Amino acid sequence: MDVGCSGVVLLMILAIAPVAVAAKESAVNLLEAKALLQSGWWGDSSATATNISAHCHWSGIICNDAGSVTEILLPNYGIQDELTNFSFSSFRNLVRLDLSRNGLYGAIPHQIGTLSKLAYLDLSFNKLEGELPSSLVNLTQLAHLDVFWNSIDNLIPPYIGNLTNLVTLDLSLNSFFGPIPPTLGQLSNLDSLDLSNNNFNGTIPLALCRLTNLSRLYIHSNPLMERFLPKEIGNLKSLVELDLSNSRFSGSIPPTLGQLSNLDSLDLSNNHFNGTIPSTLCRLTNLSRL
Repeated sequence: MDVGCSGVVLLMILAIAPVAVAAKESAVNLLEAKALLQSGWWGDSSATATNISAHCHWSGIICNDAGSVTEILLPNYGIQDELTNFSFSSFRNLVRLDLSRNGLYGAIPHQIGTLSKLAYLDLSFNKLEGELPSSLVNLTQLAHLDVFWNSIDNLIPPYIGNLTNLVTLDLSLNSFFGPIPPTLGQLSNLDSLDLSNNNFNGTIPLALCRLTNLSRLYIHSNPLMERFLPKEIGNLKSLVELDLSNSRFSGSIPPTLGQLSNLDSLDLSNNHFNGTIPSTLCRLTNLSRL
């Protein structure tokens, strides 16, 4: 092939490539739009088969410049449905999903694990049940996971410790049981951890005391939590709020709590502690609630 022919071929390739990319993007966008429409969640006049190409303008939908859905934000939208009826696998570019304060019921589907770019997931204030699906381990970009106020049960799966980008984890007001998994101690970026109002048993694992970035820790209202508080809890020096109330912790209050110099709120009420309040707590000069 002479130089002239090579140049022509190269120009043809350069001309065809953008068309191929655009066609692929268009196909992906159409797949997303159809999945949104088929869910039946958009009951208003903005979401119809005749304007399916305008899905980026539907309520709660945010797209990127290529027209692919990156955010679905439908809090308090009146959705009464099973999550299994939604085609999660159609949204490979989804970064943020907020379906809180609806009437969603049934189990969290394994298909949710296909959202590999997801950074924010809020399913709080629904009627979800069953266990956390093992496919959540694929959501390695997840920074915010909130399933507050559902009926999710079973153990916290150990793999949750692999979600090392988590900053906020709220599993409160569910029916989780068993011990708190030590793998939570791998979540070194965690700022807020709420495990309250469940049926956990045992005590606080030592691994949890490695979370030196943690500012809020709530384990209150777990009536089967018992035994001594680990002295290593004093390592959580970023803590601002600590609530261990309404459980069955026993023994003496560890003096190492006095090392938590940033603490603003401390609640140890309604437990089975004995002995006296350690004098080291007097060092907590930022404390406004005890």
